[in-house]
Amino acid sequence: MKTLKIIMMAMLITNLSFAQELENSRFGAQQCGSSTGALREQTFQELANIGIGWGRAIGPSDAIRGIIQSGGTFDFQNADFTTGAASRVGLNLIGQFTTQRQGIRNDVLTTAEDIEDFQSYIRMVVERYDGDAEFGVSPGDPLYPDCDLNGDGTITEEEKIEWGSTHQFHVWELMKEPVPPERATGPGQVGFTAEQVVTVLKAGWEAIKEADPDAVVLFGGLAPGGVGGLEATRTYLSEILTEGGIDYFDILGVDAFIDR
Repeated sequence: MKTLKIIMMAMLITNLSFAQELENSRFGAQQCGSSTGALREQTFQELANIGIGWGRAIGPSDAIRGIIQSGGTFDFQNADFTTGAASRVGLNLIGQFTTQRQGIRNDVLTTAEDIEDFQSYIRMVVERYDGDAEFGVSPGDPLYPDCDLNGDGTITEEEKIEWGSTHQFHVWELMKEPVPPERATGPGQVGFTAEQVVTVLKAGWEAIKEADPDAVVLFGGLAPGGVGGLEATRTYLSEILTEGGIDYFDILGVDAFIDR
């Protein structure tokens, strides 16, 4: 039976207890990507100064979800800036893929076309940030990263390697606090049956591992509350695992919000 590794995600601090990926710190910050420009760089530096080694790159200016623009175009400027700034201070980032209001064809993946669109997007992003200097697009493509570090109009193999080594994600979170249809009571909230959650996890897992076999996949987990409270959350999670979801993540996240 697969052993579950669990991450407890609190409001501000994340305790990451998995082994070799920890490197120098067991602590991380949530929503570390929510500032912009110099303020984001300052935030990353201050996190590093107090021993924070991990950050989940989400927030109003989400580094990953912000890639998809209206009309189905892609803009990597924010994610490239975020990964570069994090690398300069030794901060490891967790990226997030979710169908929930992320601009994918359909929040709930109902057709083969939905699944392929989701997987194609994931493969493109993971390939860009897997650190191997092969970015999934050819030089001259508008989406090719700006590897001309010397500013001389040419891109050397050394520059590609340098860019790839300083713009990385190796931990990817799938979904964010999914809820069953009967608990989807918030504005714009989409409900997922356990089977639908497994469909998203399977599609995401396959695409991530295809692009980066060594990547770590985190199931974004559940938050207690709403209709049925904690017991309903336990039942929902049990259904997800029973439907096969346990095969499509390396780490289970639990957003442990509590009443005060």
